[in-house]
Amino acid sequence: MLYEIAKTADVFLTNYMPAVRQKNKFDVEHIRAVNPKIIYARGSAYGDKGPQREVGGFDGTAFWTRSGIGHALTPAELGGALSQGIPAFGDSIGGMNIAGASPRRCFTVSAAARRWRSTYRCSARRGGPREPASPGHGVG
Repeated sequence: MLYEIAKTADVFLTNYMPAVRQKNKFDVEHIRAVNPKIIYARGSAYGDKGPQREVGGFDGTAFWTRSGIGHALTPAELGGALSQGIPAFGDSIGGMNIAGASPRRCFTVSAAARRWRSTYRCSARRGGPREPASPGHGVG
């Protein structure tokens, strides 16, 4: 069923670790085998490369503590690090990065938007019909 959905999808996003993606056959090569043009994005605590790629992480340990953000936000006079004050602190920042906040890479939403703009012209009417763009006349 996943492959059937992937055939017509623009984007595939996962936060599963590499071994799970391989075992269940939904890593990038499996998904792109059914849809070569799909935008495949993966996000996890310690990334997809390196010695800790198979280590799961949680917001308070992976982002708040190991990144140093907790220490950086703690006033020196406290004598110890602040605990994470709000939930999903790193999850929110990670989500924005995957969505397209990083100028150095082509991420999910920004890549999908570029693809859409190169395929369709914007209609003058909100919610109006989308017309295929003429070659070289994408919006944006």
